[in-house]
Amino acid sequence: MSGGTRPGMSDEPGRAQREAIAVVTSVPVAALTTLGVVAVLAVLGLLGLVDRQPQPFCQGEAMAPGDTCGRRGRRSVRTFQVSYERVLDEATGTLLAQRWCLAAVVVMAVVAIASIAVARRRDRRLVLDLAGPGPTYAHASRTAWRGVASVLGGSALVAVTVGLGLRIAIGGQVAQTVGWSIAVLGTLAALVLVWRGRSRGSEYVGIYREGVRLARRGQVRDVPWLAVHHFPGSSATTSRLAVIGETGTVSLGGATGGEVGVAVWQTWTSTALARLAAGERLDFGPLVLTGQELLVGGEAVALLELGSLHPVTRRKEPVALQVTTRTGAVVGDVVLAQVPNLAVLDTVLGWLVKVRVTGVGGVPYTGGSSTGVPPTGVPPTRAE
Repeated sequence: MSGGTRPGMSDEPGRAQREAIAVVTSVPVAALTTLGVVAVLAVLGLLGLVDRQPQPFCQGEAMAPGDTCGRRGRRSVRTFQVSYERVLDEATGTLLAQRWCLAAVVVMAVVAIASIAVARRRDRRLVLDLAGPGPTYAHASRTAWRGVASVLGGSALVAVTVGLGLRIAIGGQVAQTVGWSIAVLGTLAALVLVWRGRSRGSEYVGIYREGVRLARRGQVRDVPWLAVHHFPGSSATTSRLAVIGETGTVSLGGATGGEVGVAVWQTWTSTALARLAAGERLDFGPLVLTGQELLVGGEAVALLELGSLHPVTRRKEPVALQVTTRTGAVVGDVVLAQVPNLAVLDTVLGWLVKVRVTGVGGVPYTGGSSTGVPPTGVPPTRAE
């Protein structure tokens, strides 16, 4: 891709590129330190339990063979006696659960640290691919903290499932099968959580005149603007980018998100009406626009019958974008945050049928107007 400056874009592309490359090549010291501390503490705790023998206690006092321990029922109504053997089994299960949990934490922390090391080596090799004509803007973010979060979440999952499973396993043959199954499945689920949340390396986005250059998971590729979905989110700092047809998204910094929004709007609106006239379908995630209708989650409404698109707030549910006809009938609604390129949809519908998306707040481009003259000779579907 070639560089160049698009109207409204940053005047300091070199500095942004250098900062992005610095992020890609830097060592995630804080994340590695956190994981290292977790691993060391778990190892020390495990070493302290190696030679420890289970010791049954009753109300803070050590028990001897033949002793019984008085306990109250769940509702504290009656007292019952528990044998020494039962209390010893509970102490053995507790000690085993502690060893199990600490060993699992060590394994998960090592996996997370190793994934960061592998991802960093891969990122350093990407720098050569990112060299060349400088972008008009660039942004990079780390993913190392995802590994830290997955280790903490996995540790909590292991502690709960192993502790519960080994307590259940005390109750007999059937209970042993159930309890051990819970402990093993919980541990496997935690390991899967850590593996899926491992560091995949830094994410880089470079903005060029023709599109974006993405670097993630060890691969660099160029994506044209017409294949880009932009999710502005609730603020500039929560902006996300996705490639049409793919499920993953890339987080964008505040300035970069604004640049991407501008570029996507300019490119899509300059070709939208011609693409529709040629029979193409414009993909807006859960919404699809054709030259004659708007598809809302599979339900179609003719553009001539389209009435409004407006946000709807419901209790304990995400904000929805509701689509209605000119008579007020509800066609359907979709999650607003899942609709990409919303400013483009607002602009094109304004040109075609004079329908605006309520709450979009105008075009993300200084000097533009979503109610102006369409950029092609294709006439609107509905007249004023």
